[in-house]
Amino acid sequence: MALCLVLLTLVAQFAQPDAGELRVVVTDPSGAAIQGAVTVENAAAAVRRSVETDAAGLAAVRRLPFGAYRLTVSREGFTPASSLVEIRSAIPVEYHVTLAIASVTAAVQVAPAAPLVDVLGHRAGGAAIVRGACAGGILDR
Repeated sequence: MALCLVLLTLVAQFAQPDAGELRVVVTDPSGAAIQGAVTVENAAAAVRRSVETDAAGLAAVRRLPFGAYRLTVSREGFTPASSLVEIRSAIPVEYHVTLAIASVTAAVQVAPAAPLVDVLGHRAGGAAIVRGACAGGILDR
């Protein structure tokens, strides 16, 4: 009986695992390491794992059941990256992601406002009126 127990333990130790590991390396376009959020998701297997890369831009997601995963990497100031990665064996899969620098956008809104200077002279018989300032030595009173 004891021999059977030992044999079952040995078989379980050497059995083919059904999970793998994903190692992610994240850099910017110049090759510098980026700390950021890494999400791995397999909707069919209901698996979702989130990790952060370290100062060297490295992250590892362990014990992922075999299958296809959506890998998403994001960091403020960079354009998020997303791709499919497949885990097929217990041998770790290394995946390199280069995040592009995000473009900066700005919007300027111009709205009509009352003019500060009456250049048409509607109220002064053809003379320009400048409020609160001296115009040609004459202060508008």
